[in-house]
Amino acid sequence: MRLLAATLPRLAALVARLSAPNAPKWACLLIPFGFGLYALKLGQDRNWDLLNYHLYNPYALLGGRVGLDLAPAQLQSYFNPLLDVPYFLMTKYWPAPLAGFAMGLLHGAAFVLVYGIAASLLVSAQQDRAQQARQRLTAMLLALAGCLGPAYLSELGNTMGDNATALFVLSGFLVLVQTRDVLAGRGRAGWLYAAAAGMLVGAAAGLKLTNALYAVAMCLACLFLAQHWLRRLGLAWWFGVGVLAGIAVTSGYWFAMLWEAFRNPLFPQFNGVFGSPLAAPISVADTRWLPRSVSEALLFPFVMVLKAQRVGELPTRPFVWPVLYLLAGAWLVQRACRASGAGSQRADCGRPPLAAAARALLVFLLASYLVWLGLFSIYRYCVAMELLAPLAAWIVMQQLLPPKSAGRAGAIVLLGATLASVATSHTWEHASWARQAFRVTLPSAPLDAGTSVFFVGGRVPQAWMAPHFPSSVAFGALSSNFPEGHGFQPRLDGMLAGRGGAAYAVIPAAVNSRERMVARWNTMLAGTGMRAGTSWCSTLEALARKVRLRARVAQGVVAGQPCTLELLPRDRRDLAAENLAEAQAHAADLVRYGLRLEPGACRTYEAFIGDQPAPYQFCPLSAPNARRTAD
Repeated sequence: MRLLAATLPRLAALVARLSAPNAPKWACLLIPFGFGLYALKLGQDRNWDLLNYHLYNPYALLGGRVGLDLAPAQLQSYFNPLLDVPYFLMTKYWPAPLAGFAMGLLHGAAFVLVYGIAASLLVSAQQDRAQQARQRLTAMLLALAGCLGPAYLSELGNTMGDNATALFVLSGFLVLVQTRDVLAGRGRAGWLYAAAAGMLVGAAAGLKLTNALYAVAMCLACLFLAQHWLRRLGLAWWFGVGVLAGIAVTSGYWFAMLWEAFRNPLFPQFNGVFGSPLAAPISVADTRWLPRSVSEALLFPFVMVLKAQRVGELPTRPFVWPVLYLLAGAWLVQRACRASGAGSQRADCGRPPLAAAARALLVFLLASYLVWLGLFSIYRYCVAMELLAPLAAWIVMQQLLPPKSAGRAGAIVLLGATLASVATSHTWEHASWARQAFRVTLPSAPLDAGTSVFFVGGRVPQAWMAPHFPSSVAFGALSSNFPEGHGFQPRLDGMLAGRGGAAYAVIPAAVNSRERMVARWNTMLAGTGMRAGTSWCSTLEALARKVRLRARVAQGVVAGQPCTLELLPRDRRDLAAENLAEAQAHAADLVRYGLRLEPGACRTYEAFIGDQPAPYQFCPLSAPNARRTAD
């Protein structure tokens, strides 16, 4: 009781501070800064997409390599690189931790936009100051809840692009809700605002095509922002015009480059339509994640929570969606009962009517969800929806329950869903920081203007190393996920014959992370002056056994020598044998290309992602006009 008595005044003081008029400004400054610090805590981004194409693609764009290299980053070599250019330049010229902080800070701007949307919907001029303060506080908390969703947190500070492009989607919707009175009026200014919103969402779609689902959904939402049906159609039309303009701004140049190089503006996607000989006639659909039955589709919000890896490689449990699903279902049942006369009309007293902008938000989320469910069902594409989901749940709760009950119930339910999502959230791969984000030790073999280097195998992404080689080297990928067409082999043969220099393969090299950890511990032990044969060394040996350190005090060390640790026998690996086996496996893969790799001629070189080693093997290839030896 004493603890409760001491805590309540502090909570009251905190609520008073958060309700102050300048609290939103401070929140909009400090919370993005906090997300920048959280990105620093996570460490160096090393997600698979980053290592495969988020570094190579901007390097190819800035270096004029599009159409010259042969898909070094596999199928993804031809995704629009514009979104990745800032990160590529930051990691090239800035210390890596500063680049990571900047990415977290940028992604944290989502809080500002969601708060702006929430405040526009919840705060009105008809409210007194106390009510406005409470609604601003509610808007801040709902924005924070949105930013604590599992998809958003999993990509915070990384390069996967969903958090960054969500800023454009949110900005587009913010334009709509803040200018809703103009949009609903009769002037031409409404057309301009609708087009501006569409241009922002179109820019997101141009940067990352999966955002096209939000363009479709927001266009439908425009139909709920005015009374007259002609005005509604006009808003949707001009929004669509803006979408096309936004796509043209952010990806028009890229479509033109791909058309010039491959006669397919979306190469290699939709190649079944355009028929570029370099790629097979494929579509773009990845159907692995789609609902497998009608019943699963109807219950998909619950499926996502119950089966954590049903909607992506990363375990994800977005609890807000079952909550919103149940609330929306209960609300629809309630409305149906009242429409049929079965419900009490008295229950509506005190409830605010659902404003046009709130209806537009609910329509936007519903349409986004349905398009996403039918096309992708990959949860990381839901970031923009996830950020707005708590706000939508709050609005539905206000329609479902009387005001006092709605506030209390909404706070409890959303707090529980948010805490559950945070507790079960995961992030994509990270490494510890180093000053330089990416480092590659170049081979000792001569890398002259005629040299060709091929990244072999698509399981381990390797194209991130390309910017560290001389710009005169040509790159390609073999045995990758690129859908090779009938023109691929002639293009490869022409590349080797035309360049006339040496050809090499880059393949993964084995690394024993446990061995590296023991080396770090031994470096720390060296600073203590601890000696073998002393009680301190004996204590260390007992401690290593007790805490299951997966290392032991080095055996056979003469008393008086430094006390060191060594790997347990089960953790020892023959890296040379593993590398040889890897090379032999890839040598067999290369036979179909008419190339010969001698596994015994491969040499291993160091490379680092942050402070994490990512060594590679550099192997000579026998091919027309290629030298057969490597130094």
